[in-house]
Amino acid sequence: MSGRVFPGSCSRRVARLLVAACLVAGCGETLQTFDPVAANRIIGDADRQANAERWNATFEMPPHAAYGWSGGDAAISLALPYCPECPAGSRYRRLWLFGDSAFSSVDEEGFRVRANGERGADYTFGNVAAITAHDRPTASAANDVMFDYGARGFSSDSWMPLLLDPRTLPDMDDLRIAAVGYADLGFTRAPQPVAGVYSLAELAPEDLRSDLVAVHEYYDPAIRASDYTTPDVAGRGLPGTYEYRRVAFYVHRSPQQGTVPLYRYRSAAHGDVVLSTSARAPVGAGSGAGRLLGHVYAPGSAPGNVHALVEYSRVATAHHATQHAYTTRPNDAGKDILMWPNRGLVIGNDLVQVFSPVTPLDLAGMVPWDDIDRNVVSIVRGVDRPYTQWGKTPQGDWLVPPRQFALVHSDARTSWGLFLLKDEHVARNRHVYVYGRREGKLVVARVACRDADDFMRFENWRFYRDGQWVESQEDATPIADYAATDFSIHESPAGHFVLIQSPPGLVPAISVAVASSPTGPFRAGPGVYLSGYRNEADRHRRYSYYAVSAHGGLSAGGDPGGLLISYVRSCAFSVDAACTGKDADENRADVYVPRFIDLPWRMIDP
Repeated sequence: MSGRVFPGSCSRRVARLLVAACLVAGCGETLQTFDPVAANRIIGDADRQANAERWNATFEMPPHAAYGWSGGDAAISLALPYCPECPAGSRYRRLWLFGDSAFSSVDEEGFRVRANGERGADYTFGNVAAITAHDRPTASAANDVMFDYGARGFSSDSWMPLLLDPRTLPDMDDLRIAAVGYADLGFTRAPQPVAGVYSLAELAPEDLRSDLVAVHEYYDPAIRASDYTTPDVAGRGLPGTYEYRRVAFYVHRSPQQGTVPLYRYRSAAHGDVVLSTSARAPVGAGSGAGRLLGHVYAPGSAPGNVHALVEYSRVATAHHATQHAYTTRPNDAGKDILMWPNRGLVIGNDLVQVFSPVTPLDLAGMVPWDDIDRNVVSIVRGVDRPYTQWGKTPQGDWLVPPRQFALVHSDARTSWGLFLLKDEHVARNRHVYVYGRREGKLVVARVACRDADDFMRFENWRFYRDGQWVESQEDATPIADYAATDFSIHESPAGHFVLIQSPPGLVPAISVAVASSPTGPFRAGPGVYLSGYRNEADRHRRYSYYAVSAHGGLSAGGDPGGLLISYVRSCAFSVDAACTGKDADENRADVYVPRFIDLPWRMIDP
């Protein structure tokens, strides 16, 4: 992530976590608690703590190690199928995925050192993969770790770039724009900022949301012209056949501090509309009065959660003139599409992995990213084979690109595929649960799939609504009142289903919720505060904590013994003196790196 937007090692994912958590649940929410010191006495198990320390050592780079991956956020792990062709001692493997990552060496004092010799790290954004090798399924630590951060390790060159074939996507669809950029659609001019708008209503302060009005986008594929209007009337006043696309952005109904009017001008000669904050028709828009759409923020006065509305120009062959398109997703060269990793699942021997595409924005004063409204599912074939046979070269490109699909049910309101879970009777019923996050709450779908291809037959998906499975994802009802951006669900030895995640507010804690069924309802369980644990006492007040994730099968004794849980601590948003300056904690090799604790089930599901 660019240092122009957030200081230090704060990633876009951290910022998303903070914004989402505070908007949905408030940063002051607390957990049901227990005494961590007493809990540690109850464990009385040196092997359990030793197991966590071994995993800490696995991902914490020691001093004098060669320059390479030295930290990252959103640690996600997935057990891979048994690999008969792999060398002895490494036939049981784990795929690990990280979000933004740090690259460096480490000096004698435990600080990261950049390639130029200065303290700090070189950060890359997108996702990084690692494979850990084990001699048994429930190994207490990894025998070896191989990192693969993609070609050069940057953004669209990361481990799983956006590989969608734009020819299979609708013209002007947001994923097509992400895949190839507006330039491929015939646009001739770089994006020009028009104003600041809200891309999602929930990004606005709560007291202003009732004043927001949705501006809808329509598109005529025959003449490739766009229209933007507040009433739900396709192609209002324009020729041709316009199709409804989506809510493009939100404007204020009434004037607010720092806002100016936004007008829609119709140009019959050019076959399109022009949006402008000018009360006079802009050059190229023809003549006539503009229609007031609403009120938007002037450049330089926009609040922090506002996105830039930008204008592209395109040669319109039907009119021998220019046409215009407006978006909060400026990407004119198909570059820098970040694929945030969510949870994956192995079906047969194929990996089904869900990602959330993100388009970075580099316009000063605006939100530094924009979530694309549709998640992507990637299928990697034959992951029971050695990694070199997956179709990708380490630190290089995919020789055999994975199949990628737009997850059609995902939209601006609901992000589906954040976690995947096989039913306990999957061998009989083939059911896989697909969890999503809607306005901060947990929802679930179910799909019967014999193989990875079945998973992509979206017409067979059903959505949980108050005890029934229904066809419309819009009818899904929440099964938990809070869902973080990162979470995991695991079955306990008692037969309960436990939701593990970060609580709101980036606090040093682990949130636990328990249900009797994978469809909930999940009720708050015993929260776990990290301040009483080794390596966190007297330090936790300095840091932000996030990306809590459980790693089934890696706890001491395997799943019956408990859960190995990781979290990330960083200096993001910290004002503590230890987090500033040349020797800041943010440059330490044990910060902005997955940290592990190993908890027995009796603490998680009493």
